[in-house]
Amino acid sequence: MHLDSKPHVSVILTSYNQAAYLPAALHSIRKQSYQDFEVIAVDDGSTDESLDILRSFERENKPGIRVCGAGGENRGLVATYATGVSEAAGDYLAFLEADDMWTPNYLAEKVRVLDRLSEVGVVFSPCRFLLEGCFGLDMLIRQRVLQWLLPRQEPFDNFKWLLRKNNVATFSAFVVRAELVRSVPLPADLRLCFYDWWLLTHLSLRAKFYFDTHGYTTWRHHRQSFIGKQAFADHRQVLTEFLEALYISVDQDLSCRNGVLQEHFSRRRRGQRRFVSFYRQCGFRNWVRFFHEDPLWALETLLSYTVNGFKFS
Repeated sequence: MHLDSKPHVSVILTSYNQAAYLPAALHSIRKQSYQDFEVIAVDDGSTDESLDILRSFERENKPGIRVCGAGGENRGLVATYATGVSEAAGDYLAFLEADDMWTPNYLAEKVRVLDRLSEVGVVFSPCRFLLEGCFGLDMLIRQRVLQWLLPRQEPFDNFKWLLRKNNVATFSAFVVRAELVRSVPLPADLRLCFYDWWLLTHLSLRAKFYFDTHGYTTWRHHRQSFIGKQAFADHRQVLTEFLEALYISVDQDLSCRNGVLQEHFSRRRRGQRRFVSFYRQCGFRNWVRFFHEDPLWALETLLSYTVNGFKFS
């Protein structure tokens, strides 16, 4: 773990009531083969033992780790990450959620790509899924399909993919150049869900992505997560509100970008409106209109709507 001069990487660990999983996440950070990094742990007002665990880790590993937001109110995901980014000194930012884990070579492999390819802004990799029962099995299958379609081991434009799906999947699976993150506008709603998807979509307007096919992240799916606690009606509302906010923000961010992206966004924007109409009022007529606008997205949505109806019931 980095000790003296400016670190090359800042690891931002976010924590909210995940005391049962937090020690494993911290252990995976400590075991990284790449050691030129600092750790910024941001607790979002946990009411369990999370803060005590973080303080203990801080005492054992100083210097090189700071705990921020300790004892404060629960401000939500966006504010938590914004705090971490504001405290970060590294050239690159890596994120780890408190219920996930990394393999020891996670940072080394991603830093190697960013150091070598200046046009790449984001490096990500597939996840190893740790499921609670069958919860999350649909996400495992979806991510495998999405990532099977991606260019591998080379820079690529991820904008068109992220407008429809989050093919990166989670904060715990990517490393990004810090200056790019700081150039992305914050959402007006600081309690916006799916903030990783928001951030990644805006990042795709600024730089190329790189997909490393090796799985370095263990992504835990369990009923105590934010998604795991949702009812289907809540899921539908959260998802549709998020997509509306995302597309408004991207439209504003596109104003200084090239015409090709503008044209693609306009086509996808029409599909997004049909998606929202169908998800809010599921029916054959709405789905046919959606299919006419964007056939592939409509077929994916029909399948995911059916699966989520069972998953969140």
